Amino acid sequence: MHTQQQCCHSSVCMISVLLFFKGPPRFCCTRYQETQVPVKMLKSYRLQDDLGHCNIKAVVLKTKKNKDLCANPEEEWVQKAMELISRYDTLFA
Repeated sequence: MHTQQQCCHSSVCMISVLLFFKGPPRFCCTRYQETQVPVKMLKSYRLQDDLGHCNIKAVVLKTKKNKDLCANPEEEWVQKAMELISRYDTLFA
């Protein structure tokens, strides 16, 4: 009985360690921003796929105030914003 408790405790500890090293959960978009955001308010972006726990493909836009906004990657303004952010990063990297 004592060995069974030790084994269970060891398993819980190992899972806790793995979750700790995986890091905090990442922001996940579940719906899109409805209004267009001026590019001058944005500093970066990343792409989100619809695999795993995130249920939609999205562009996660990071504002200069470190706020995450979810945008539809199919929208023209989003594509232009990504292009301008990438161009700015290339020029000033």
